[in-house]
Amino acid sequence: LEFRRVLFRSQKARGEPRHKVEVLTWIGRCFHAKKNLRMAKRNYEQAADAISASGTRLFPNQASLLTLISRVASGR
Repeated sequence: LEFRRVLFRSQKARGEPRHKVEVLTWIGRCFHAKKNLRMAKRNYEQAADAISASGTRLFPNQASLLTLISRVASGR
């Protein structure tokens, strides 16, 4: 139940541009930990898209985000 409550609050926060990449990545990690790979991948990809769309380096560890996407895609 706590997981769902925190996830719901985080999903509301992802609309805030300053925190969008971090929140989407965190949500992806939560789904990844829960073995919901489809939702994890979706949120990781949205985070990557937000980085691309911004044209700035919002997320200092972009390589780790790409690693997370590839892990989810391979089922890990």
